[in-house]
Amino acid sequence: MSSRIWPLDPCFRTPVAVVRSRPFHLLVLMPSVETVVRRDASRSASGYETWSPTRLYDAFAKDTPRVGTWLDTSHQTPSETVEDLVSRVSVSSKT
Repeated sequence: MSSRIWPLDPCFRTPVAVVRSRPFHLLVLMPSVETVVRRDASRSASGYETWSPTRLYDAFAKDTPRVGTWLDTSHQTPSETVEDLVSRVSVSSKT
């Protein structure tokens, strides 16, 4: 079986090509796989059934083109992540 789980490339290129309004910001939240596993374990239902978090993470990291801004949010709370995203979008909109 291929390491590709789904066709990731079209998922990223289509919004960039289709959305005409500018500015357009594609933001990818990419915490470490250890953080993903820890966060998933704290939820009442798991988001991982067919593939392990490690396998999905590795495939996503390997097969997804680096379009947009990728953020490692491993050490951020949800509020900190929002603040980080807003500040990055605000700065990039001014340049």
